Formats: sequence, C-alpha cells, structure tokens
Amino acid sequence: MTQLFLVRHGWTIWHADNRYAGSSEVALNPGGYAQAERLGAWASEAGLAAIWCSPLNRARETAAPSARATGLQPRIDNRLREIDFGRIEGKTIIEAEQLFPDEIRRFKGDPATYPMPGGEDPIQAARRAISVLREPCYFGGRTLS
Repeated sequence: MTQLFLVRHGWTIWHADNRYAGSSEVALNPGGYAQAERLGAWASEAGLAAIWCSPLNRARETAAPSARATGLQPRIDNRLREIDFGRIEGKTIIEAEQLFPDEIRRFKGDPATYPMPGGEDPIQAARRAISVLREPCYFGGRTLS
C-alpha cells in the first residue's frame, strides 16, 4: 500500500496579513524557510519514494530541503498549483468584501458554487488536483497506485 503525505507550502510574506495568494508568486518568509527545513529533516527519515510539488516558487522552495535530504528530484506538476483567486489575489477578505460585496457574500455562502470574482472554478480546481492522484506513477520499474 502506498502512503501519501500532503504538505502545504511554508508561510509566506502574505501570511501575516492573511492575504489571498492563490496563483500569485509570493515568497516564503523566514518562518516558511524554517518550516521547510523541518520538513526536510522529517523527510530524511520518512522513506519517501517521490516528491511532487506545484510550479509556484513557494512550493518548490518548501520541497527543496526534502529533496536534498532524500536525494529525490521533485516532480513539478502544474495540476498541483493553488486555485486562482482572480481579482482578489493579494487582498485580504476585508479588502475583497469592500470591492466585491455581493460576490464575496455568495462565495462565503457556497464557495464550491461561487468562485472569487474572476477566479478559477473551485470544483474544476479540485478535479485538476485530484487528476494527479488518479494516474499511475512509475519509479524504477514499479508502479505506485
């Protein structure tokens, strides 16, 4: 049986203000780099067979210490990118509510049905990410499924 460990990227410079990062390139902050190093220490003992990550720099930088610790080359997969929050990328929820009160009210009531203004459909984003899990993965002649 294959075990799957899901890890979110480390803290970013937008975490303190709780800004929507989504598909924006946002750098890790010092705490995020420290989290990535702790993840690498864990990975060195975890017996990982593979590392996948989003193409976003914050995800690749979070995965880098684990890759160094394990000797595994991360597989960058665009389907693992975070949802695109459209016109509220970089904004706080308060800023978004001021700019798009009706859209944010609908989003809060049913985020699966009402994406952020100009944002990616949440159901399509989930299908995109799940598609990674549905395909067989090959490692040195063996298949993980």
